[in-house]
Amino acid sequence: MDLRTRGRAAALMASALGLAALLAACGSPPSSTPAAAATGGISAITAAAKSEGSLTWYTSIPQAIATSVADGFKSKYGITVKSVVLTSGLETTRFSSEKEAGSSQADVLTVADSVFMGDAVQKKWLATLNSQQLPSLSAVPAADIHDSAYVLTGTQPIGISYNSSKLKASQVDSWQDLLSPALKGQLYVVNPANIPSWLAIMDLLRQKFGASFLKELAASQPHFVDSSVPGAQDVAAGSGLAVFPSLLSVSAPLQAKGATISTVFPSPTTGVEQYTAVSSTAIHPDAAQLFVDYLMSRAGQTLFNQGTASSVLGNLPGTIPLPAGYQSFSLSTAEADKQMLLSLVGQ
Repeated sequence: MDLRTRGRAAALMASALGLAALLAACGSPPSSTPAAAATGGISAITAAAKSEGSLTWYTSIPQAIATSVADGFKSKYGITVKSVVLTSGLETTRFSSEKEAGSSQADVLTVADSVFMGDAVQKKWLATLNSQQLPSLSAVPAADIHDSAYVLTGTQPIGISYNSSKLKASQVDSWQDLLSPALKGQLYVVNPANIPSWLAIMDLLRQKFGASFLKELAASQPHFVDSSVPGAQDVAAGSGLAVFPSLLSVSAPLQAKGATISTVFPSPTTGVEQYTAVSSTAIHPDAAQLFVDYLMSRAGQTLFNQGTASSVLGNLPGTIPLPAGYQSFSLSTAEADKQMLLSLVGQ
């Protein structure tokens, strides 16, 4: 743990040096709670965070959203956020590799993988999020804060993005429409192999309509892609009619640029549920805790979810309500069914 990143106040520095000496004497691992968060309230955390001056955020949300949140945080506190944006699978792999090598760079982690977050808790990779020290957490439903270590930050419902100049919404407003002869050879399907949420929607559809649904989907000559982003781009360009699974965060930026693409949410559906945690070996621990407090405030939640997702704080301006028929789905169940699901969809 780099003590140079602690707050510059004399009392905080003395506390940090004393802790380091104690740990050196007993050979114990570093504490998972920053000094300021352990000994003071949000004012102490803020002062220490400003002294640290920056933080690194590993996140799987789109770059434009990450930049918006980072800019809002810097505007309020003057603290710079370096965003490392990758898919959830790549982000968790990177985070794990760095942890195991003892060279962790992330201060804050936001990924759509509750199974990974649970494992990270068991491995003591995550710091404690103390709602008594972080006032924004007091407004978050208790059920959305897990193991006092990671918090639900936003939910993007999963739907179908389609070329609105070639299809009507009514032609893709049910999951059975994916099997329509009109979409044969014209549908992009995102490979669910590396995205837990994609596995979850496939498992939900299997449970709802039977294994035959996924077999028929595989037989409809879909174009498999590694991400919904290139799939949506091709659909917007007229190379196909629809892409599934997809999100508003994928289609909305294209639509804002004038592309004829829209997204619908058939029922039932599940979603990409993003969770945020602080690393137990954060280089900037107090800035990390302050960032989580900001992220879970009304201002942070609005920026994080605006136009693309639902907030745990309710229907904030610009965020979207969860669609009818939404259900949170167990990613661990989907992971257990992974090989069967991949086989059914032809992967």
